[in-house]
Amino acid sequence: MSNRYYTDQIISSSLSSSSGSLGFIELHGGEAHHLSRVCRHQIGEEIVLFDGFGSEAKTRIDYINKSSVTLSIISLEEIDRELGLPLHLVVSAPKADRMDYLIEKLTELGVSDLTWLITERTVVIPALNKAEKWQRQVIEASKQCGRNCLMKIHQAIELTTFLSQKREYALRGIAHPKGIGLSTLMKKVSSEPQQNSTNISWNQLWPNGITFLIGPEGGFTEREVTMAIEQQYQPISLGKRILRIETAATYLASWVGSQIENED
Repeated sequence: MSNRYYTDQIISSSLSSSSGSLGFIELHGGEAHHLSRVCRHQIGEEIVLFDGFGSEAKTRIDYINKSSVTLSIISLEEIDRELGLPLHLVVSAPKADRMDYLIEKLTELGVSDLTWLITERTVVIPALNKAEKWQRQVIEASKQCGRNCLMKIHQAIELTTFLSQKREYALRGIAHPKGIGLSTLMKKVSSEPQQNSTNISWNQLWPNGITFLIGPEGGFTEREVTMAIEQQYQPISLGKRILRIETAATYLASWVGSQIENED
């Protein structure tokens, strides 16, 4: 999807009743530069714009100057390429380029929210001034994979603070070598007395979403695991091998996505 571009305007707010067009949008900054100078699109060509809130529009390039590009909206669609329920990963950040990889892959895999986690053994605490860079990485990954909703990245938070917040997730997990497997977790939840059907979807099982906690390279301390369990987080094992942070996060996201998207 190389002809996809991002606009920070809500596309539906740019619609008008003008004859010959549904409305107009102007691109500025990096997106305008990429469209006109890097990809060298020309006036009259059609491209796709998305706004990060679920809308995607087919547009035509009407005007190009040094700092902006004007496009007319040909058609507007609400195309849903999301998982169907919120998937929130709360992750102790890895280092440098591994963090970049993590953001890119979680965006591609449909994660709705990523929160940086500070634990007793956390080494990297992401800086506040990196938010713009993270946003750009999410946008670039969304352009490539076709998502029309941007993954939200939240600033770093202490584990104790995060656990103290009231969160209405129906499924909560914490990555831990001594936990149960993901398949066992699913069987356990789906076999609970209130689930009286063998054909219940993930949306029905966990309508308020899923959240997983993933610790630093040294893992969570036993005290932290105990605190999480007290807040109804189920310890979950990711297999016999010890995984790096970004591997664990992408493993969880891809497993959840495959379960949801393979439902009949």
